[in-house]
Amino acid sequence: MSQSVAGTTATVPGASGRLIPPGWPGVQAASVIVLGRAILTTRLVVAFCYAVIALVDGGSPGRFAVPLGIIALVSAAEIAVLPHAVSGPARVLVVLVDSAVAMAIFLVWAGDPIHVVFQVGTAALAGALLGLYGSPLWVGQAVQAVITCWVLLENKIVPMGTTVALVAAPALIVAAGASALTLVQLKQDQLKRDLEPLVPVEEIYERVLRTLRPVSSVRPSAWTRRNGARPTLTQELARTLTRDLVVGVEQAQVPVRGVRFNAPAEEFADSLERMCREWEQDSGTILSTDLMPVWLRVIARHQLALIADDALSNVADHARSSHARVELAEGRHAVILVIKDVGRGFTVPADPAELRGGDYPGIVRMISRSSYIGADLTITTGPLEGTEIKVRMRA
Repeated sequence: MSQSVAGTTATVPGASGRLIPPGWPGVQAASVIVLGRAILTTRLVVAFCYAVIALVDGGSPGRFAVPLGIIALVSAAEIAVLPHAVSGPARVLVVLVDSAVAMAIFLVWAGDPIHVVFQVGTAALAGALLGLYGSPLWVGQAVQAVITCWVLLENKIVPMGTTVALVAAPALIVAAGASALTLVQLKQDQLKRDLEPLVPVEEIYERVLRTLRPVSSVRPSAWTRRNGARPTLTQELARTLTRDLVVGVEQAQVPVRGVRFNAPAEEFADSLERMCREWEQDSGTILSTDLMPVWLRVIARHQLALIADDALSNVADHARSSHARVELAEGRHAVILVIKDVGRGFTVPADPAELRGGDYPGIVRMISRSSYIGADLTITTGPLEGTEIKVRMRA
């Protein structure tokens, strides 16, 4: 049986409640929060500007007051909720609510560009919060926009501005969803580069703050900085990410089976080889290795070593295997760590809650550590079939 289990938990053991989770999930959440807020704010501003232009052009105030009020209320509510909607189900709920409002505005104001403005924002929000999983939503909206355009323009003369909005709507919707998805990924990659432990902490914080700020908030005033006012959401996120990095580097100083993994000048493969030899000597189990030199950051080195140690401990304690094997390789844009044995194997519970119920502490720790560094952990096993633990982390 082969089952991918990464992502069933997003925090390391013992982590307390907080705005964003530690590690790579926190980087992902921070990117989603700041970009989602930027999308909602931009949609509100565009809707307001459109209403002002339409009023100047002779439109009726009553025609724009209701949709603009709805957009303002929905956007304000979602901006307030978004920092607390970092989990998958919460993000889905935000997108579903936004989509329901978009449908309501479409049904009432289908002949007005205001519904195009809202739907483009909805597509961008789905792309930012759900990634590729949100693509069916904005692709469906684009199809709906095509049908709407055809129905409204076939036998009806509409103003030039409305015609342009209706014709451009399908392309704008798809572009908004795809662009938001890409921007989140770019933001995450930039944050990963910013969180480099080889520079002073103050510089790390400033880098992270600069990366987050352009899409989420203006620079705090000198008065705010002097008087120690409550930090903005952007500052809080930057401080949290920086603090998590410092904690991760400190934890990486702790040896694993007497081997330290926090020396970037030493090949990770060499350190892992020494740890494997320590385990072989302690367990009495024959262990073969095939370890390719790879470049990894300090925190990732330490967490992968801990995953390997947990996997090898399970081999010694439960597998009843005569020998085991550890492999480390760098594939296409990924580092892959494999620990396998020829022991008795086991049945992986289908329910993640059962997996975390207390009978599989080693596996739970491996899942948590994999999630912490943004890796995918896959368990391939079965009764009397041995066990293979594979960790795949994007390089």
